Amino acid sequence: MSEYNVGDCVRLKSGGPEMTIWGKDAGSGELLCQWFEESKLHNFIFRPDVLYSIDDRRDRTIPGETR
Repeated sequence: MSEYNVGDCVRLKSGGPEMTIWGKDAGSGELLCQWFEESKLHNFIFRPDVLYSIDDRRDRTIPGETR
């Protein structure tokens, strides 16, 4: 199982929108994720084993941002 951190971008292994992890349940290890769909903010809790990281698949630099 991958180790995820708040701010990581993930997607369900079965597909779906890009989501951002905004919290972790310390006891269960479940991840609190949020995403936008048609300008509406959605939130849901997922087990880490149903997600994969998309951060390492592309450069996430925001135009004008310095690292």
